[in-house]
Amino acid sequence: ASAAGIAGIVKSKARGDIPQGSTLVVTVTGHGLKDPSIAIENSAARSVVVDPDLESVLDAIGMQ
Repeated sequence: ASAAGIAGIVKSKARGDIPQGSTLVVTVTGHGLKDPSIAIENSAARSVVVDPDLESVLDAIGMQ
């Protein structure tokens, strides 16, 4: 469910609803901060650092 906000941004950008140069903030849940030790134990994923721009994020998640 937390990906819904990001998906909405991707769709809005594709439709041209988001002006070039806009700054967006998306709040996502399910980040594990309520119990970080359990989140770390159950996560096989590694953190990836990307530049704070749409192209870098899309590239990091394989959508570019």
